[in-house]
Amino acid sequence: GSAVDNQAWFDFTGHPIVTASIYHLIRTGATTPVNVSSVKVDDITIEIGDASELALPETATVTYSTGTTESVAVTWEEGALEAAIASGVGTYQIKGSVTALNKNFDVVLNLTITPNNLIENGSFESGLDGWSVTGFNTSDASSNSRTGRGCMHFYTADAGATMTATYQVTVDAGIYRLSAFVQGGGSTENVDVITVSATVGDEVYSNSDAVLSGWKVWSNPTVNDILVTEDQTVLTVTLSLANTTAGVWGSFDDVTLYRTGDYAVHTHTFANPVFKWSSDYSKCTVTYTCTNDADHTVTYPAKVTKKVTAATTKSNGKIVYTATYNGDKSTKTVVIKKIKSVALSKTSVTYNGKSQTPSVTVKDANGKTISSKNYKVTYTNNKKVGTATVTVKFSGKYSGTVKKTFKILPKATDISKVKAIRGGYKITWKKQTAEVTGYQIQYSTSKTYASNVKTLTVKGTKTTSKTVTGLKAKKKYYVRIRTYKVVNGKKYYSAWHGYKI
Repeated sequence: GSAVDNQAWFDFTGHPIVTASIYHLIRTGATTPVNVSSVKVDDITIEIGDASELALPETATVTYSTGTTESVAVTWEEGALEAAIASGVGTYQIKGSVTALNKNFDVVLNLTITPNNLIENGSFESGLDGWSVTGFNTSDASSNSRTGRGCMHFYTADAGATMTATYQVTVDAGIYRLSAFVQGGGSTENVDVITVSATVGDEVYSNSDAVLSGWKVWSNPTVNDILVTEDQTVLTVTLSLANTTAGVWGSFDDVTLYRTGDYAVHTHTFANPVFKWSSDYSKCTVTYTCTNDADHTVTYPAKVTKKVTAATTKSNGKIVYTATYNGDKSTKTVVIKKIKSVALSKTSVTYNGKSQTPSVTVKDANGKTISSKNYKVTYTNNKKVGTATVTVKFSGKYSGTVKKTFKILPKATDISKVKAIRGGYKITWKKQTAEVTGYQIQYSTSKTYASNVKTLTVKGTKTTSKTVTGLKAKKKYYVRIRTYKVVNGKKYYSAWHGYKI
């Protein structure tokens, strides 16, 4: 044949190509083996209250390699359904077999048994009964429903709108799971916020992961581990759509709330109290640890009392602090050191016509100064020349009374002049009358008055001079004078004032 003919019927090696047999095939026909591609049954989810009435499907859908399907009778494993129902809530695989093309094929049905739905109208088959709704509407068109004919439909032409639906149910203590299905479109990513939540008291459990991906593309937001700690608690289910895109549409369906576990009301048993004191022991807290849960502790303020045994000049005292709470107690003892010394800032003062009060310092056996808050000081006979008494009376952490004395001495006088006379001198001094009985004069050849001392006493205050005779010639003499007052037979002297002759 021609070159064209050759290209149409032969390859580059000169052999006939496969299509050369096309006319033969047209005349006689071609056959390809038919195989089973899959065997399927729909999974079943049923509430435990309805499980006893469940019947497994009689047929399975067989899909062949040719693309055709066929309903084929199923033989289920004997007793498998009954065993699953008897086991209660859970997910089970029920095994069966079908016969197709003269061969046996396995088929598996996933059976999920859920607790009873606590939301009576979760599929909206009764419209919006039981729901408190803002912005949603219902639809009985099965085209918008996941199961049955009811659903809660939504549509808004407004951007930024909010729609909510709430349902309240009273539940007992336990752990719960909330599930809902939502589908729709017209949404913009990160704009429409779809939230499924459960509110228990002040606690909100929520899921905002659902998205609107298209018609009948169901998203299943689920909230697990909803904790209810007390019986007869009101739980609020909320479905919401917020921050909407203009033109968003869709529907909610098959909202379920069921119990997944028990909440054990844990009664804590506390032991091993630990007392924590403030630095001054005026306050104390006690912390208990649960014997069943080492991470659980409780702390309470303890009642603090104290008993004081006062310290004296002879013995130590103590303060016993006792913290008590619910029969448990702890004590702390603080030793009060005994009173070691009571001292006056001055043991003698000069008369000034006023009451005189030298300060008092009290120290304990450790040499620590005791605060004046712990004692009261009184003074008697502390104005005129004589012996004054200081009384220190202790209180609070200390007890007892200590008395100390100090002297009030008369004012001194000065020698104003010494005049030489035959065989002696005439000594003149300043007159001092306030609280003075007389004067005492001493003269000596010793500068320190250690020897050769002569003493003269001048009674009364009117005399202000005295003549001293019989002194040795060419000898240096020293003279001094002081005042005195006699109180109750005792003389009180002022300081000396000297003069060199």
